[in-house]
Amino acid sequence: MDYYQNQNNEMNQNIPQIDPKYRGLSIACMVCGICSLILCCTGLLSIPAGALGILFAMLTRKKGQRMSSMCVAGIWLSCVGLALGIFITISSIVTVFTDPSYRNMLDQMYQQMYGVDMEGFWQSYL
Repeated sequence: MDYYQNQNNEMNQNIPQIDPKYRGLSIACMVCGICSLILCCTGLLSIPAGALGILFAMLTRKKGQRMSSMCVAGIWLSCVGLALGIFITISSIVTVFTDPSYRNMLDQMYQQMYGVDMEGFWQSYL
């Protein structure tokens, strides 16, 4: 019986323990990372979620100790979601301003919705 208890104690010593006051931040980091990865198809919404996930993970970090596995997973998910969100946002902006067929489609949509083309719509606001 003592053998199994000692073996379990040795295994538990290798796992970094989460300080109870940082447990909420660890969970928030993981949730923000998951949300960032799910929202990366929207582009802009994944950027703040990924940034918050990274921020929460950095707040749980203590000097001389390893981060919990939940924080590490949250950082990875946040970084991937953040990178995909930035890539999708930049590629969408480039597509809108460089592809003439897409620009014509937007002009038609603005004409139907607002009665003016896209240039006239933006000039009325500036």
